[in-house]
Order: sequence, then structure tokens, then C-alpha cells
Amino acid sequence: MIDESSCRLDYELHTRNPEVPDQPGSVQIPPGGLVFFDGDKLRHRITPAGPNEMRVSLTFEYVTDPNMRLWRRFVSNMKDAIPYFGFRQVFRQMASRGKGAA
Repeated sequence: MIDESSCRLDYELHTRNPEVPDQPGSVQIPPGGLVFFDGDKLRHRITPAGPNEMRVSLTFEYVTDPNMRLWRRFVSNMKDAIPYFGFRQVFRQMASRGKGAA
């Protein structure tokens, strides 16, 4: 992958366990590096790219319930797409797909 940026992976561990204090952290992943984690178990984000910086990253989601109902799948897809691309961009793309489907 391409990473000519100052972006970092910020995270907080133990956010769902009231008996353990949240543990924040931040790492810079080298180009081509991989990170695996259960995204439902920690807060995470990639910091924004700076001016004239470029970053290309791939993200994957492993769904453990193959029988997930349509509404829950939609919610799962939106919780990932909106933070990455922004609300307006996600729904603009959905609207343009709908116009061509007729």
C-alpha cells in the first residue's frame, strides 16, 4: 500500500469494561503493514492526512453471523463507511447507484 503521510492508528482498549481503565495508544503502521483486531472491542481511528499527504489503505470486515438480517447488515456497513468517507459522500454514492438501476 501507499503511505506518504503522518497518519497514525489511534486506539483505546478496555472501553467496554468498567472495571478496567481505558488504555489509549497510538502507532504508525509502516507501508505494507497489517493490523488485525476486533473492531467491536476497542475504539479506533486513523488520524487525518496532512496537506499534500497521500495514504491508501484497505479495510476488511469479518462478519461472524452469515444469517445477519438486512437491517443489521445495513447498520454494520454504515458504521464503517460513514466514519471513513463521511455521511454526505456515502449517501451521494448510494443515490447515484439507485438512479442507474432503473
